[in-house]
Amino acid sequence: MKTILLPLCAQVILTLLVWLWMYYTRLTTLAKSKARTQDLADDKKFDAILKDVVNPSDNLENLFEMPVLFYVACIVLFITNSVDSPYLGLAWAFVGFRTVHSIIHCFSNIIIYRFSAYLLSSIVLWTIWIRISIFALS
Repeated sequence: MKTILLPLCAQVILTLLVWLWMYYTRLTTLAKSKARTQDLADDKKFDAILKDVVNPSDNLENLFEMPVLFYVACIVLFITNSVDSPYLGLAWAFVGFRTVHSIIHCFSNIIIYRFSAYLLSSIVLWTIWIRISIFALS
């Protein structure tokens, strides 16, 4: 039953790692640019200074979009005592595809690969929700 919390926690850890990477890349870029921290308050200067490290920030935003539905699904499954092997496999698949998506987005940003990982994770997530919906309607 509690096993559904493991992929949920793994997704949270992925979000933490992207957050840490975002700040690492931003702070090192800021230090190399010799810009003043206050320069980041100006949108134009912000974009100019951090233009080469925008992907981790964009990916962090992505991790607060579709994954929110994943978190809700995991909590619904936990509360309703509905966790089974297919749900658990799907949950881990979602986390795996989102991890691949984040790695691609943060390091190479090859769009066809990134889109493929995103699409596969979305199909997995919608499969989870279709199963939950069928359970709710029965």
